[in-house]
This record gives sequence, structure tokens and C-alpha cells, in this order.
Amino acid sequence: MILYLTLIFGLILSYIGYAISNGRADAIKDYRTHIGQHPYRDYWHVMLWVTKFSLIGVGIFDTLLFSFFKNKFIFIIVYNVILVIISILVWNYNYNDPQHNWYKKDESWKISIGIDWIDHLLGIHH
Repeated sequence: MILYLTLIFGLILSYIGYAISNGRADAIKDYRTHIGQHPYRDYWHVMLWVTKFSLIGVGIFDTLLFSFFKNKFIFIIVYNVILVIISILVWNYNYNDPQHNWYKKDESWKISIGIDWIDHLLGIHH
């Protein structure tokens, strides 16, 4: 039971992490496009990495849930549908928050690994 609840909790965090990071990244992208400023900055790239890892987490947690708890197949499908609906609401909330807030954060974050080619590979540009 503890494993089941832990996997469900991980699934919830993955969906919510995806919705928050993707909503913020899209808000920054649209605002930057609207005002004609490019390239995207560090915060936008961090949000994209969080989005990617969150989707990987959804896949991992769903795979584990389906493989360990085959008898709860319908419940897992229902959880996923509910979480998709909640994620859409969270995404809309983050996207519709004044976009200039995320733009300001995107402009203020300065991240560097210290090795130029790794920074470029990760999308971190200064």
C-alpha cells in the first residue's frame, strides 16, 4: 500500500511539475515573441528541462503503477484522467498570470555551468 501511494504521489508531482513549468515557458515564449526579443534566457530553458523531466517522471510512474498493480488498472486510468484535467487548470493559471512576471524572472536569472560548450548544449546563453 505504501508503494502504491508513493507512486501515485510521484505521478501527481510529475503532472503538476509539467503543468507549472510548461505554462511558464509558454508564457515567456509568447511574451518574448510579442515584444520581439530573442533569444530566450536561462529561466525559460530551466522550465523546459523541468517540463522534459516531469514528462519522463509521468512515464516512469505510470509504467511502475501498471506493472506492479495490474488489478487496479481502472483506478490508474481514472487517476491519469483526473490529473490531466487538473494539469490543464494549473497550466492555464500559470500561463494567464501576467506574462511580464515570468519575463522579468527570465531576464533576471543568470546561470552558468562554467564550461561554455556545456552551457550551449543546455541552452544557457549569456
